[in-house]
Amino acid sequence: MDFQLNRVRLEERKVLYRLLQYSLYEESAHDGNEIGSDALFLYPWFDAYFTDPAREAYLFREPGSGKLLGFAMLYTVARNSASVHSIVEFMVLPPYRQQGVGEAAARTCFQMHTGTWEVSPSFGSESAYSFWERVIGRYIEETPRFKEGTFIFSVISR
Repeated sequence: MDFQLNRVRLEERKVLYRLLQYSLYEESAHDGNEIGSDALFLYPWFDAYFTDPAREAYLFREPGSGKLLGFAMLYTVARNSASVHSIVEFMVLPPYRQQGVGEAAARTCFQMHTGTWEVSPSFGSESAYSFWERVIGRYIEETPRFKEGTFIFSVISR
């Protein structure tokens, strides 16, 4: 399935927030995150995706129709004079799973930045672990290293 990956614009902030809430709901089955009295899941870093250049958020959309397919949220942190990139939130909406959108979107994210990458599957989710192991393994063409709940690998060129 074709898709477009576009950086989230300020006017799309509420769209990203709603998608993030849906994702946090899905993850809550495994990670113990509890919904607040306001019927929302806490995500203290959300505003930083619109102010901090180290954080990037992207929507996946169907070309032409603009239909939402999912989203990714990335974070880059400096460690020992090198940058480490992370996919910290990632979701493909259920009707579009198993159609190649997730793998293609993840590969597109990886190609944005060279260097070390870390991806931590949703805690306790076997399907998230399997997805990331498969996608990263195909991307780097070897079995990815998994340490303390995180896949760690390098992207050499864009």
